[in-house]
Amino acid sequence: MKTTILIVYTFLLLCLQSCGSSGSDTYHLNNAEELKGLKTNLIEQFGGDRAIHGMSLTTKDHLTSEFEMATITFLENNKAYSQSFITGTYGMKMEPTAIQDAFQNESYFKDRQGKVMVKDIDFNIILENYNKAIKMIEGTTDEFSNFHVKDFNINVSNENKITVKFIIEGEKPNGETTYYGDRVRNTNTFQFEFETDKDNVLKCTEGLEG
Repeated sequence: MKTTILIVYTFLLLCLQSCGSSGSDTYHLNNAEELKGLKTNLIEQFGGDRAIHGMSLTTKDHLTSEFEMATITFLENNKAYSQSFITGTYGMKMEPTAIQDAFQNESYFKDRQGKVMVKDIDFNIILENYNKAIKMIEGTTDEFSNFHVKDFNINVSNENKITVKFIIEGEKPNGETTYYGDRVRNTNTFQFEFETDKDNVLKCTEGLEG
């Protein structure tokens, strides 16, 4: 039994290694130099000329800003696809997968006619909006510190305008209550949601209305 488990475990590791490429690097979404490295890696993984209408960057945990997974969405041959890359010791790139049939319809395609090549995405928008969001929080309340960005989403409108949507997390000392942010359960971490419009104007959609 132990031998069988060991064989299966070894097989899985080999599979992950064969699928992975440059997956061991660590990138933080609030670090300018590491964002450059992340973009280079994603160009390698997905292809710089891949035209997409959306990209989501997922972070590893709360209050880290550490990148863990990227997912792109795109249209090809009149069908919608997604593809993911997971970083880590055994970084793994998934094969493109068709989205659920329920979304393969005219309404879905109608709102996703815009596109941008992976190589043309300016990753500076991540750090720029991160800094803007922190200023908005600090301009409203001084209750929070140790800010991090979480789950940053990039979308392309039908007019080829890039908009973003993301979460900023901050800590409140001693787990005290507050009128602001949404508390991450059983922690002193609070979340604030932000997004930009087609004119690149940033607004807080949840967390600062207190």
